[in-house]
Amino acid sequence: DASKRHYNTGPERIRRQVDNSLRVLGDEVSIIDLYQLHVYDPEVPHEAHAELMSELVEEEKIRAWGVSNYSNQQLTDLLRACDERGLDHPATSQPFHNILSVKGTSAITLAQKAGMVVLAHSPLLKSALTERRFAEITDFITSRQEKSSDEEQGVIVAMQPTIERLQRLIEMAHGRERNLPQLAIAWTLQDSHTITLTTPTNPTYLAEALDALEWKLESDITEVIDELRTDVAGVELFSDNAHRLVRSFRGY
Repeated sequence: DASKRHYNTGPERIRRQVDNSLRVLGDEVSIIDLYQLHVYDPEVPHEAHAELMSELVEEEKIRAWGVSNYSNQQLTDLLRACDERGLDHPATSQPFHNILSVKGTSAITLAQKAGMVVLAHSPLLKSALTERRFAEITDFITSRQEKSSDEEQGVIVAMQPTIERLQRLIEMAHGRERNLPQLAIAWTLQDSHTITLTTPTNPTYLAEALDALEWKLESDITEVIDELRTDVAGVELFSDNAHRLVRSFRGY
C-alpha cells in the first residue's frame, strides 16, 4: 500500500547514500553521472533538495541530478524553488510513460519545456503491452463478463474501446512485420528529448527493442494512438486493471 510507505529523502540521508554509493563503486568511479530522487517526499521542502544537489555537483560527487514519479504540481514547485535560489534545474524527469499513461502528460510536457530529458519508465506497462500478456488480460476480462456484478459490467464496457483499439494496433504492427512492444517503445521515442527505459530479458527482446529505435511510426498508427488516448476514463480503467492483473499473474 503506497499510502503507508515511508520515504526518507532527507538531505542527511541522501548525502550518506551518495557517499556509500561512491565507496561501493570503488576507485574507478570518482563521480556519479546522474543521481535521481526516485520518489516525491512530502516531508522534505523542494529547496532543501535543490540546495543539496547543487552542493553535491559543486563537490564533484555527482554530475547531474533528476527526479522520478513527480506530478505536474510537484515538478512545478521544484523548478520554482530552483529559480528562486538561482540553482540549476534537475536534468531529468523519470515518469511512468506509455501509450496508456494519460494521467502524467502535463508533467512530461512541463519537463520537456524546462529542457529536461524525459526517462520513460514502464513503456510496456509492466508487460501488459505485449501480445502474450495482453491476451491473458483480455481472456480474463472476457471470462468475467457473464458472472460479474452490474458495477463490474460497467467497468468492462468502459474498457472495451481501449481493448479494441489495442487489438487494432497489434494488427497494424504485425502488418509491418513488427509487434506491440516495438510499437509501444517507438511511440515513447517520438520526442528527441526522451529516453526509454526497458528491461529485455533475453537476446530476442533486446534485438526487437533496438529495432524499435529505427521505427518512425506512420501517421495511421499515431492517429489510432491519439484516438485511443482521448478516451481518458476508459484508458485509465484499462491501465489500472491491467497493472493489477499483471501483478496477479506474476504472483505479487
